[in-house]
Amino acid sequence: MVLNNQFQTLPSSGLSSCGVGCGYSFAAIADWSASGSGEAGIIQPGTQNGDPNLYGNLPNGATDVGVTYGPTLSQTLNTTVVAGMSYTLTVSIGSMANFPSAESADLLVNGVQYMATGTQPAPGNWSTLTLTYVGLQADMGDAITIQLNDPNAGDAAGFTNIQMSSSGAVASIAPNTSAVPEPGVLGSVGMACLCLVAFKRKLAFRTSTSSS
Repeated sequence: MVLNNQFQTLPSSGLSSCGVGCGYSFAAIADWSASGSGEAGIIQPGTQNGDPNLYGNLPNGATDVGVTYGPTLSQTLNTTVVAGMSYTLTVSIGSMANFPSAESADLLVNGVQYMATGTQPAPGNWSTLTLTYVGLQADMGDAITIQLNDPNAGDAAGFTNIQMSSSGAVASIAPNTSAVPEPGVLGSVGMACLCLVAFKRKLAFRTSTSSS
């Protein structure tokens, strides 16, 4: 559901070196948009021979990190809100050892931000933010946008493993009370009407005969 969710799609220009096993780029990030002042890009920090001022480890086998020094990174999903459906977002957030940060993530739906919650990581480490949004009837058919934020420009907010899942059944359709009766029902009703007409005619004939 989320494209380039581990920032594994590198720019065509490649990465510049930031040490042994470490690379970075501030070129545009595939499938993500950056809005606001400052720089954003991808870092491939490594963990053994990379820059020790970045991260001491990477979560869940990730090798690449989306980093923003101010701008918000966003992606509008290729799915829209279904009322009653639950949408769950999880994001791994990392704080650089030399640029501690206070990352945040949210879902933007119909102009409303739904903020993910979790524990901020210690410098050089990672933690997870998560949120669940249940589709509102007022939001039916609206776009869902993931936003990755650096609240303090000049810090280095890191993100990877952005996951989005959905669950829940679509509401059932109410019975159609205006449905046309089946042919057998129509035939039974028609026969009853004919019998009633014949009975009325017979009764009228007997009445006229007895009075003459």
